Amino acid sequence: MALLGFCMPPETGEKINMLNTVILSMGVYLQSITESIPPTSETVPLIGVYYVASLAIVGFRVLSSSKACFFGYDPRKFLSSSL
Repeated sequence: MALLGFCMPPETGEKINMLNTVILSMGVYLQSITESIPPTSETVPLIGVYYVASLAIVGFRVLSSSKACFFGYDPRKFLSSSL
């Protein structure tokens, strides 16, 4: 799902919603992984590192898509069409 979010154009509102859903679901998976490892473990499992890195990448993509939508928006075009 995260790869599909990278392929969608930033102008679509569904992209940001889908990537937010991906972030939330990855957070739930990370939480379940954290609960399943033994509490005496001193090292972080590789799957946990993978999910944290993926969360950071998808989060950065959400921020960059939001900025692209914000800077690509022309309020004059919207105002002229609504009048």
